[in-house]
Amino acid sequence: MRWFERLEAHALSRKLDPAASVFHFVRHGETAENRARICQGQNDVPLNADGMAQAERAAPLLAAMPVKRLVASDLRRVQMTIAPLLAATGWPMEKDAALRERCFGPRQGRPLEDDHWEASEPGVETIEDFVQRICDCLQRELHEDHVLLAAHGGVLRVIAAALDTPLQHWAYTNALPMTFRRNGGAWSVEAMTPEHRLDALAPLPEGVTAGDPTTAADLNTAPVT
Repeated sequence: MRWFERLEAHALSRKLDPAASVFHFVRHGETAENRARICQGQNDVPLNADGMAQAERAAPLLAAMPVKRLVASDLRRVQMTIAPLLAATGWPMEKDAALRERCFGPRQGRPLEDDHWEASEPGVETIEDFVQRICDCLQRELHEDHVLLAAHGGVLRVIAAALDTPLQHWAYTNALPMTFRRNGGAWSVEAMTPEHRLDALAPLPEGVTAGDPTTAADLNTAPVT
């Protein structure tokens, strides 16, 4: 079983059922490591200049959401992403280390490899432990509507898998505000950008157009730490 099948199966087995019926999510802005395809994991790296610009553009979009609580990973790239939002709104922010990216141990700081999510050497957090950590955090934090979670691409993978919600190409855009919403028993996710322009914060990958459904291969190999 490939890593993404293990992640999805374990996440679905948790039968996540938060009290909230709507919540919001934003991934951190771009880092130099993102640009250079370096595995970050839990290394505490800052945003690059483009990442800071993304954070500045995301701030008014996030501020327009009916957010009741803001809960964020304590890693610097996430804290820098929400800094312009906090400066503009004065909202309180809660840090939750359980929202950190998966720990890739000795692979952190090294070039991304095709099998980096398959990693199982000593010091690497298992997929099962990672999923358990995120799902426990979601069950704890999403006890009311309109919580904003600020975190990482790997966290987004787990959220989508646990809620059985397909993601599209745009979902891993850095600093893209999005909303998860439950309708009946099914969850959906939508990007929150001006006029729903999915390229508003960062360009889509070459050959991808806004709204295109992603293939499994695209998301499974995407470097989203």
